[in-house]
Amino acid sequence: TGLINENPLDRMERMKAKAPQMDYMNTQEIAELCNSVKGTQLEVPVLLAAYMGLRRGEILGLKWEHIDFEKATLSIENTRTMVGKNIVEKSPKTERSPRQLHLDTPMLQLLSEHKAKRRKNINHDYVVTMDNGSPFKPNYLSESFHKHLQRNNMKAIRFHDLRHSFASIANDAGIQMKGVDLIFLVVPLGFPENRMF
Repeated sequence: TGLINENPLDRMERMKAKAPQMDYMNTQEIAELCNSVKGTQLEVPVLLAAYMGLRRGEILGLKWEHIDFEKATLSIENTRTMVGKNIVEKSPKTERSPRQLHLDTPMLQLLSEHKAKRRKNINHDYVVTMDNGSPFKPNYLSESFHKHLQRNNMKAIRFHDLRHSFASIANDAGIQMKGVDLIFLVVPLGFPENRMF
């Protein structure tokens, strides 16, 4: 006794996982953001995300050997990301993720100057580092970015949303694409005319 003929949970509607909300900045907001990070440890990662559409893991996995200053190219070959509480270095996200990108003159100059200021006697070859020369931890980069936006009363977006901003600006510029990765097949957009380098 006490048994029922059906499971009452079968009548309940299955809850769908809520997708993270995507947001982005427009061209003017991106220009203001990039001006605000000039000279800080956020400058290089923010500009790589906003003007080249790179993912956080791709930026943090970027090494100097992946940049060819003579040919003005940058190669995406690996990523650094969080898996639980551990930092893991692995291959890019998808089969199309490994790619070679053109570096326009302002970005090439930024990276060249950044390399010249690189701290000596450090035991890694990562491009993006904190002021003390250590590689960024993925979550710390996101947290630092969030705090910077708050301090400067800027639009609250995730670090990953800089990639969405890049896609939106590319779309506004008339670049036709079936998917966001296709925009990397063309020369990346230049910096805004009111940039401050």
